[in-house]
Amino acid sequence: MICSEPWPTELGWILGIQPAPVDLLQDPRRSIEEVNIAGLALARLTVDRADSADALPLLKQVAELQRAVGVVRAFAPLARRVNPAVPTTGFDDVKRVALARVVVDNVASIQVDWSLYGPKLAQVALTVGADDVDAVSAEDDTSQGRRRATLEEIRRNILAAAQEPIERNGRFEILAR
Repeated sequence: MICSEPWPTELGWILGIQPAPVDLLQDPRRSIEEVNIAGLALARLTVDRADSADALPLLKQVAELQRAVGVVRAFAPLARRVNPAVPTTGFDDVKRVALARVVVDNVASIQVDWSLYGPKLAQVALTVGADDVDAVSAEDDTSQGRRRATLEEIRRNILAAAQEPIERNGRFEILAR
């Protein structure tokens, strides 16, 4: 079952059914430790809402959390839902990604969600600190031609950002290069 909203339990987030939003977990450290003890893996840590224009306190919290648990593989610093009271701009989003790379330097991957933020922001984010573009459709719609297919577009965008495109699965295992 795939949900569009987070499950009411933290277990649903942690199991990888949904991302684990650090700002919604009552006790992020305990939640992640319990999942780790159970032998499960945390797919990625996210932010549900950016209620403040100042990202630094939240980013410091994520870095401290990683120092405590050491199992977070990826962090997506851009909010999954936009707060209408505190809208962001592309510049704000890029700045947040860059700051996340510097402050949360103990998490291996900084992600940008392709389906939420689109190809242009994802491409720019790759030049300022993101190293993973997530939520790219595995199905390639070639109805408008191969050059306009999603996978070809993301490949071109990654190369244009002076990065090497590497396909991975949801467990961060590298697929064919």
